Amino acid sequence: MMAVLSRMPLLRTRTVSTKVSVVIATYNSAATLRDALESVVRQSVPVELVVIDGNSQDGTLDILQRYRAHVAWLVSEPDRGVYDALNKGVALASGEYVYVLGSDDVLAHENALAELLAAGAHDVIYGDVSVRLESGRVVPASTAPLASFKYHMPFSHQGAIVRRALALRHPFGTSLASDYRHLFQLYLGGARFAKVDARIAVFALGGLSDRNAVRSTVDRLRINFELRGWRGLDVLPYYALQVLVCAAKPRLLRMLGRAAAAPVMRRDAR
Repeated sequence: MMAVLSRMPLLRTRTVSTKVSVVIATYNSAATLRDALESVVRQSVPVELVVIDGNSQDGTLDILQRYRAHVAWLVSEPDRGVYDALNKGVALASGEYVYVLGSDDVLAHENALAELLAAGAHDVIYGDVSVRLESGRVVPASTAPLASFKYHMPFSHQGAIVRRALALRHPFGTSLASDYRHLFQLYLGGARFAKVDARIAVFALGGLSDRNAVRSTVDRLRINFELRGWRGLDVLPYYALQVLVCAAKPRLLRMLGRAAAAPVMRRDAR
């Protein structure tokens, strides 16, 4: 692995002793990256910032250059997608814990990572998050019991830190639901989870899974069978219904939109 890493165009700009490494994957992220970086550098605990860029052409690297004093590792090269980039970042990180932040997401406040670290020695520590809708409105997202892992993510990965040793042992795959597989595998393997009563991050709606809801749902069903074997049959009815709902949702929204507009059209016609 290290032989491969040594051939990457690496730029190590600083060394920091820290309990948490923040990994950000970027690709043409100039429009949102500055806010993400600012939320990291304002943290009240020392942070090792690792940025893996997919050979951006839109000014992303110019922004990163301005934050050079805060970036411990920077890689910029073509990659196979966001999860490939995140695996590279985890491999370079040196913190006891790893936190993954989307380039269009932000940590909610300056004590966000400190709140997670205060929970003590657990393998996965998570808190609450909020969602930024396309309208710009920010709403809280709910968490669920860990037993609901077989159905869906009980919490957002933007709200969690993971012990780096476990993140290395269970790297991200390439499917849309790779973050789900990563955390579900840790749960089934007996990792120690802890929840803190704090808002950790604000993430933007419209990520890979949001834009490809049917594929993401099918991926989660496949992951259930991969990790649980034939026990995965117990969730088949749930996932079948979810696929139908996801497939029908765009059409239903269009129908509702036409129905809402119809009275206005009739009034205008008079």
